[in-house]
Amino acid sequence: MSFKATRKETIKKKREVIKSGKAWMRWLMIPVMFISVLDIIDKPYRWTGLIVLVISVGLFYLLKRARRLEHDDDNLYIIRDKKEKIVPFTSIISIKRSAAKVNGSRYWILKYRDEEHLKTRTIRYFRTFYNKEFLSALRIANPKVVVWTHPHFAHAEDNKHNPDYKD
Repeated sequence: MSFKATRKETIKKKREVIKSGKAWMRWLMIPVMFISVLDIIDKPYRWTGLIVLVISVGLFYLLKRARRLEHDDDNLYIIRDKKEKIVPFTSIISIKRSAAKVNGSRYWILKYRDEEHLKTRTIRYFRTFYNKEFLSALRIANPKVVVWTHPHFAHAEDNKHNPDYKD
């Protein structure tokens, strides 16, 4: 079973978006970097141009790494630029809310087994909305998945579908 596929190889089913990436925003950093380079050339004794350039390059790198998460009834799709990685729902081990808050909201931690590299991988993402369709499709396809809606312990109500879960 191959995990990696291009968009052309993947059969397009109706997909729901879990997280939309903001990779296009990296191009807004190019004019800022250009202006900061001109500032460094014009006034080499000031540090502000160099500081703005370093921050802009860092933001460009972070925004370039942005990814989109989509799902259908069988798979989770991790899309970064033009590369698409397909993770079957049967490979997902758990979904957990983090203990840390960023801007008043918690991010989600999704763990899955990567069959290609034979190890466990982790994805961290913010959900802009609570996607009930994703969790219900995941629970139908993989009844052994553990869902932690609380950051420190799993609720029995969240995992009543799991035959291996013990309260």
